[in-house]
Amino acid sequence: MENKKKKLFPLIIVAIITALMAFCFFYKPIYYRIYPFDRIKGYIRIIIDKQTLSPESISFHNKSRCDDISVKTKDNESYISIKGGEYGGYSFTIDIPEINKPVEVRVFQANWWNTTDFALTVNIDTVNNEVRYDYYFRNNDDKSAVMADRINNLDDEKLSVSFGL
Repeated sequence: MENKKKKLFPLIIVAIITALMAFCFFYKPIYYRIYPFDRIKGYIRIIIDKQTLSPESISFHNKSRCDDISVKTKDNESYISIKGGEYGGYSFTIDIPEINKPVEVRVFQANWWNTTDFALTVNIDTVNNEVRYDYYFRNNDDKSAVMADRINNLDDEKLSVSFGL
């Protein structure tokens, strides 16, 4: 009888640890606080006069708190990921050679534990001299996503788009 208790005790401990790990993984408030991946991720597409620009011709530069920005290209989109993990804004610039002016992108992280997913399309119309930003973003604790657009004049001194708050 004593021998069976000695064998049963480690199984009970393993079951409890497994249950706690599953709880942490599926219970979102805990899961996002121990989230080990990049917290700000998104796709960016650049369109100039209805022609999608190749991501290889675009360059990204760190600006504010984006020391660990990672850029990958797939199809006609650039995939951006930023470590995040602190409250506040993160910004980077996109250098587009065809317009000789950088576009600044600012993503605001409302809480240090949030994860933000976004998709941004920068549509440049040189005929009408305007830049249109169509974007979608979603934080992990939001039940719904936000979709919006914004327009700048191409002659503006600064081209920028902000989202996340």
